[in-house]
This record gives sequence, structure tokens and C-alpha cells, in this order.
Amino acid sequence: MSNDTFNRNRKFLCSLCGVSYTQDEGHDYRQCVTRLEDRIANSKEIIERSEYSLIKALEHLEKQKNGIKGFAFPPDISTRGWRKAQARGNDSYPL
Repeated sequence: MSNDTFNRNRKFLCSLCGVSYTQDEGHDYRQCVTRLEDRIANSKEIIERSEYSLIKALEHLEKQKNGIKGFAFPPDISTRGWRKAQARGNDSYPL
């Protein structure tokens, strides 16, 4: 195997999109740009879903704060307010 054959069969890795290619195949940078655009679009979708979940969680916490019935995480058992709530027979801690 000559050195020239070895170099042609050697795999290279694109630092932008992560695709491996040989010197004979080459690398089409138009496909590279398309892959990057797809990754950006997927990332934007993930961010939008995360923002939506965060907004819903904040709305839920705001409802709890305003006294609308919902599940509230009790504070540490040693907290004075929690002991008072237990003495009154309340299972949830008032926020």
C-alpha cells in the first residue's frame, strides 16, 4: 500500500457538522450548512418547549401563591408554620 493510497482512504472529520469523509469523496459544504440549519431549528424547538413548560410551572406557582387550591410542597418539618398547620389539621402548607 503506497502512501498516496493511504492518504486517499484516510477519514477526515468536518469540524462544523461532524461528518466523516475521505479525500476521494470530499465534503460538500452546502450539505454542511443544511445540517447546521437543521440543528439550529431543532435547538430552537427545544428552547420553545422549555420556555412553555417554565411558563406553565410559574403560572402554577402563582396560583398556589394566590390561594387557589393546588399541591404545595411543605417546607422542612422543623419550620414553625408547618407545625402550626399540622396542629390545625391542614395537610398542605399555606404559601
